[in-house]
Amino acid sequence: MKLTEVKAIVEQSTKDGVPAFFKNLIPVTPSWDQFLNHFNYQLNKGPAIKAMNDAPNYKILNGVQQKHGFYYQVRDVINEPGKSRNFFPEVSNLKNLFDMVYEENAWGCTSFINFNSNEPNVPSHADDWVNVHWQCQGSTVWETRTSPEDTEPSFVYNMEPGDVIVVPTGVQHAVNHIMPRAGIVLSYQFKDSPNRPKSANEKGNHIKRPFVIPESYELE
Repeated sequence: MKLTEVKAIVEQSTKDGVPAFFKNLIPVTPSWDQFLNHFNYQLNKGPAIKAMNDAPNYKILNGVQQKHGFYYQVRDVINEPGKSRNFFPEVSNLKNLFDMVYEENAWGCTSFINFNSNEPNVPSHADDWVNVHWQCQGSTVWETRTSPEDTEPSFVYNMEPGDVIVVPTGVQHAVNHIMPRAGIVLSYQFKDSPNRPKSANEKGNHIKRPFVIPESYELE
């Protein structure tokens, strides 16, 4: 799919307040071995991170956040000199595309891993930034709702390896775990972004890497 097509779909979905779903957009995905090696590196060698929220059941294990039992979020999927080894060369295809779509450098890139299909599902919530989720291993079922009070989802997406879902700022979404899975998430329009919607919460002081058009990138 061409950049112009992806950009048009994302812009329309953002206007409509719904996710943009792309079937098998990035078909070459990282393997389980890559996720496990990255997990092991961040668990044992990665620098300690601050908790991303104050949930009492979350634990910080160096570069890994344990959300529940066998459900983890792992930092630094994007390779940065002097900060993390490059475990995921495939992620450049995803990042280059959506850096161009949003015309900014992804603020962050983390992996989400479930080793157990019986982990609690992620309840419906909305984030104050854009999430671009790339399903890499296993499958998940994503749901969106118009408001937190809705008992039934507005849309349901069956995410399989290679699929990408873009969740705009403020859109309610939930994730159902149906098997062990691994995925990668890029964040855009974060607290320091000039493109951040005015309706989002106050901006914070975060260092932003400058946006640079990737070399030899096809603009069409």
